[in-house]
Amino acid sequence: NVAITALACMAFLSEGSVPGRGRYADNVERGAGFILDSASGSGLLGDPTAGSPMYGHGFATLLLAELRGMSTRPDLDEKLRRAVQLIVATQNAEGGWRYQPVRADADISVTITQVMALRSARNAGLAVPAETMDLAIRYIKACQLPDGGFSYMIKRDASAFPRSAGAVAALQYAGLYDAPEVHRGLWY
Repeated sequence: NVAITALACMAFLSEGSVPGRGRYADNVERGAGFILDSASGSGLLGDPTAGSPMYGHGFATLLLAELRGMSTRPDLDEKLRRAVQLIVATQNAEGGWRYQPVRADADISVTITQVMALRSARNAGLAVPAETMDLAIRYIKACQLPDGGFSYMIKRDASAFPRSAGAVAALQYAGLYDAPEVHRGLWY
């Protein structure tokens, strides 16, 4: 599973292990290799038949962006670039993403993973269209309810703590550190 592998590798990175250095360097290298080997021609990282491949794709793209410049894998840059292009190409008209890599409906949790991946990719030097981030911000803001929390889809469900925490973090990843939506979300 690319999502679990990416998250585990991120934990190893936060411990200080990177490719070629650290207690878990081999684990990071093997995990990154597994994710890179899972890339399809479309740019999707992971199993396209999995129930929700865009979750894994977001986390895997995040990891590859964090590893950019550290890994000696010659295919990392190209597969990362295609992964980012897939995210940009599958954003729906509302500004979000959903389980499958298609421009259909959206939910906040998948959208959060894509925003995290795009921020990391931008930090790693890849081009991320400003319009993509602007639309994602608009979608996340539209999911905020009067109580300050965030719904799963635009105005469809009640607020919940996990997605509200993720939404606040995603707004900050997008550069909105002091926005009213962030403050209302934090109060929630």
